[in-house]
Amino acid sequence: MNLMDLLSGDPPSSIYSTNELEKDSVLQLPNDNLSKNNVVNLSQEVEQPNNGIYYLPTTLTRLQKELMELVVKMFSPELLNELTTKKSRTSIDSLLDSSSNAEHESQTYDKIALLLDQLQTIESHPSLLVDHFMPKKLLLSETSERLLSMSGKLQLFNRIVDFLVEKCDYETGFHVLIVAQSVKELELVEGIIVGKDLNYRNLSTAKLYDDGKSIPDYKNKSLLNKDAKVCLYLATSQQLYNKYTSSVGTVNSKFNLIFSLDSKLDVSSPSIELIRSETIETPIIIPIPVFSLEHISLQIPQPAQNYNYSKDTNSSLFKWNLRMVKTFIVNRFHLFESNEQSFFKDQYGGSIKTIQSWFPSWTNLRLPGGLLQSFNDQLAINFTDEKLIKKIHSNYSSLEIPPIAIDFTNFSYKKYKVALAESLNYRIIQVEEEVAKTYGTKIPEFRIEESKRQLRLDEDEEIVATSYRKLRRLNEDAGFAEKKINKIDSDLSKSNDKKVELERKLAYLEEQKSKPLTEDDLTKQSDTIEKLKEEMKNLSEELTKLETENEGIRDKYQTSSATAASIAAKLAKFTKQNKKITDKMEGPGMKVLPELIKKDTLINYEYQLSKLKNDNEFISSFIQDRIDGVSRERQAILEASTTGSSSRPSNRISRASTPLT
Repeated sequence: MNLMDLLSGDPPSSIYSTNELEKDSVLQLPNDNLSKNNVVNLSQEVEQPNNGIYYLPTTLTRLQKELMELVVKMFSPELLNELTTKKSRTSIDSLLDSSSNAEHESQTYDKIALLLDQLQTIESHPSLLVDHFMPKKLLLSETSERLLSMSGKLQLFNRIVDFLVEKCDYETGFHVLIVAQSVKELELVEGIIVGKDLNYRNLSTAKLYDDGKSIPDYKNKSLLNKDAKVCLYLATSQQLYNKYTSSVGTVNSKFNLIFSLDSKLDVSSPSIELIRSETIETPIIIPIPVFSLEHISLQIPQPAQNYNYSKDTNSSLFKWNLRMVKTFIVNRFHLFESNEQSFFKDQYGGSIKTIQSWFPSWTNLRLPGGLLQSFNDQLAINFTDEKLIKKIHSNYSSLEIPPIAIDFTNFSYKKYKVALAESLNYRIIQVEEEVAKTYGTKIPEFRIEESKRQLRLDEDEEIVATSYRKLRRLNEDAGFAEKKINKIDSDLSKSNDKKVELERKLAYLEEQKSKPLTEDDLTKQSDTIEKLKEEMKNLSEELTKLETENEGIRDKYQTSSATAASIAAKLAKFTKQNKKITDKMEGPGMKVLPELIKKDTLINYEYQLSKLKNDNEFISSFIQDRIDGVSRERQAILEASTTGSSSRPSNRISRASTPLT
C-alpha cells in the first residue's frame, strides 16, 4: 500500500465537526489513598490559575512544520481567491447572484473547515492524517523515536513520563489520566509508553500489547515498593464527557495529574469536575505548540457554538475559523525561526530540571502560570490584507513547493487527499534527489577535500616529527654540554681554592725563608721534628694494633653473621610452623574439636557398655544353663529313688551338698 492509498480514503464522518465522537465506555479511576493530612498548602509566591489548567509550551517537529507549510500552499489559491472576490464583490452583486453565492459559500465553508481541521490534525500527529484503521502490528513495529520525531506534544509528554518514572517514590503510586481526542491518538501514546517501567490501562480500547500487567492495588501494604509507581490511564475526551463511574464506589478516588493532548478539553463538564472534586483540584497539563493554531486559539477564544449546522459564511464560527487560519499564516514564519533541538533545554533546562522544582509533593502538582507569555508577545493578531497576501506567497520551507494544485471548482475531500498524497510523493522524490545529489556529488567532493586535508596534515605531522626528533637530540646534547660545563665549573672552583691555599702556603714559606735562622729556632725545629717522629711511631704502632684487632673483630663478625643467618633461618622455620599451628588452633576445626572428642569418648563408652552388656548376658545365660542342668539331674535322681514304701524310703539321698561340677 503506497502513500496515495493511505491518504485517499473516504472522509471520516466527523471531518467538519469540532468534536470527534467516541464509543461509550466506563472510565475506571485508580484508588486514591490520600488523606487530608497529605494535602500540601499552596505557596503564595507561585501564580496559580483559578481553574488549575497549566499550559506548557512545546514545539512542532520539522515534519509537522513542512506538512503544515505544504497544506497552506495547497489551499493558498483558494485563500487568495477569497480575498480578491471579497474586495471586488458588491452588495448588489451578492443579492443578484444569491443562488450561486449560497453554493459558493457552502464550498468555502467546507474548504476553510477542512484546512483548519488538517492543520490541527498535523499539530496533534501527522500519522492521524491517515483515515483508515492503523493495525496494531504497524504501530508496535514503529520505534518510539520515530513516533516522537513526528509530534512535539508527544516529545514533551515522553520527557515528563520519563521524569516521573525516574523520580516518583510515592508509596500509593502516581496516577496520571491521559486525555486525547481520538482512539488513534491514544494508540500512538501507547506505542510510546510500551516497554517503560510503569503500569497503564487503555480505558477506550484493548491494549496494543497485552503484557499481562494490571494496575496494582496500592491499599495492599505488601505491594508497596514492589511495583512500578507510575500508573497511566488512557481515555478520550468524548468518553469522559459521556460517562463516568468510580472503580470502587468511593468518593476518595482521585488522579494526581491529568495530561490532556486535547487543548479544547471542557473542564466544566460534570464528569471532569467529578474527577477533580477534591480539597485541591487535580491539576491539568495541556501542551501547547508555540505559534500553532492551539496557541492562537488561546489568544482568540472560540465563540459559543450554536447547533445550527447550516454552512453560513457569515456565522461567528466560520469567521473564527477564517481568522484562525489567517493568523496562523501570518505568524507561521516563527515556526521556522525556532530551534527545535534546543527548545526543551532552553525552556525547561537539561533533563527538564525546571519541572522538578514544580513537584514539591507527589500528591499535588504546582506549576507557575504565564509560561506562554513570552511567545504571546510575539504573535501578530491584527494585520492587513496586504500583509496576509504577502505571507501567503512566502515560502518558508527548505524545499521547492510541489507544482500540484487542487481543482477547487469541483472540490472534494477525496481529491484533496489525492493531491496531498501526490505532493508528499513529490516531496519524497525531492528528498531522494537531494540525498542522491549529496551522495553523488557533495560527499565525493567532500571526501576528496578531506583526503587532501589529511595528506597535508600527514605531511605537516611528518615535518613536525622530524623537527621534534632534531629538537630532542639538540636537547640531549645541550643537557650533556650543561653537565660538562657544571663539572668544569666545579673543577675550576676546586682548582682555584687549591691555588689560593698553595699561594698562601708559598707566601708563608717565603716569609719564613726571608727571616734569619737562629740556634733557638733550629733547636725548636729539631725538637718539633723529634716529637713528630715519636708521634708518628706511636701512631704507626697504634695503627698496627688496630689492624690486628680489626682482623679479629672481622672474623668474629663473619662467624656471628653466619650464626645469625642460621638462627634467622630457624626462626623463620619456627615462625612458619608456629603460624601453621596457630592457624590450625584458630581454624574452624578447633571449634568442633571438643565436640568431636566428646562424641568419640561417648562412642567409646557406648562400645564398652555394649561389650559389658554382651559379656553379662553371656555369663548369665551360661550360669542359667548350668543351674537348669543340675536341677534337671537332681529331679531325675529324685524320681528314680522313690520306689517301695513311701513312708520310709530305703534309698534316701544323702543330704550332703552336691557339687555343681
